[in-house]
Amino acid sequence: MPIKPQLLTPDTIAAARDLLAQDGTAVLIAGGQWLTPQLRSGTQTPEHIISLHRVNELRGIRQKDDRVEIGAAETHHAISQSQLVQSALPGLAQIAAQIGDPATHQRGTIGGGLCAAPGQCDYSLALLGLDAQITTTHRSLTAVEFLDASNPKTIDQDEILISISLFTSPRTLFAKIPHPAANSAAVGVFAAELSGDRCRLAIMGDGVWPQRLTDIESRMGAWPFSTVFDWPAALERENPFFISRLNALWRRGQKDLTPD
Repeated sequence: MPIKPQLLTPDTIAAARDLLAQDGTAVLIAGGQWLTPQLRSGTQTPEHIISLHRVNELRGIRQKDDRVEIGAAETHHAISQSQLVQSALPGLAQIAAQIGDPATHQRGTIGGGLCAAPGQCDYSLALLGLDAQITTTHRSLTAVEFLDASNPKTIDQDEILISISLFTSPRTLFAKIPHPAANSAAVGVFAAELSGDRCRLAIMGDGVWPQRLTDIESRMGAWPFSTVFDWPAALERENPFFISRLNALWRRGQKDLTPD
């Protein structure tokens, strides 16, 4: 019979790091929504669980120059309801509002989602589309580095995600077709216009790791963006069904845009 793990509740990042140093196999949680089913199934059998819910350093949504910084322990609900996010990052607010069942939406966190399953987390689209900077206890990563498909587990066992900083962009498009067995995107697309007329376009879905389409970004046109794209030929060859759904999804999302 598996031993019930001991729950540890540090109230500072430093204290959490000390606990991790004492037990390198301990599991970090914030909302804990991803871990509960794994404990029940026996997939995870840690001796210690370190809960970060009391670490106030990991909370907060604040404006910093032309970016918005979000603490890794902010919940999906808090992000979706933040007036700052709604005005400066409406695409991110849309993503947060559509994540999870009621329990996950209230308790799940942006950091937990990104660390547990970056390839299936809708926030990954916004990270790529808004040139995010991810800060951990060890380093600072760009969105492209964090979501490197060749090294998808970019957060080390003894590393704590602290915050995510994203460029503000009131001009965004987000649309997704939810996975029937979950609430993540079976097909998802995110587009944003950043300052200096820079455009960003990111996609993800079943069999398609979150990625920016840099070749298309230079051809997206002015807000509210072009209606039709020539998607990458390699992607279309590998996953034509995904591309057909992506085209329909893009057109649906584009209809919702209103030029200033």
